[in-house]
Amino acid sequence: MVSGILSFGNGITAMLEVNWLTPTKSRRLVALGARGMYEVDYITQDLTYYENGLAQQDNYSSLQLLRGVSEGRVIREPVEKREPLRLEVEDFIGAVREGRAPRVTGAHSLAALRIAHALVLSGQTHQVVEIEN
Repeated sequence: MVSGILSFGNGITAMLEVNWLTPTKSRRLVALGARGMYEVDYITQDLTYYENGLAQQDNYSSLQLLRGVSEGRVIREPVEKREPLRLEVEDFIGAVREGRAPRVTGAHSLAALRIAHALVLSGQTHQVVEIEN
């Protein structure tokens, strides 16, 4: 199990949690902002937007700030469901046939490995680990 906070140069902060220990399978990506939250469920291939009902108001009262956000609309975005491994293989074959780079390159894979290594190193040393581009 690994948890980490990633801070990017553009000011975006991400929280990453990877867990192989629980008996349930969950593959989700959540993008959270002041106006709401997008959730991608990679298993069901669903994309859902959860609106912050208070985000439409111009000013928050003190009581609203203490209560937190309110539930607004829930919008399920249509997504064409496809088998991910098949798409990966088809893209690789297409890249070879067409003489182009695949959508996910070796550089992308190396960047992911660098992040994983930095997370492990940070956990071992209890220090912030910086990665250069």
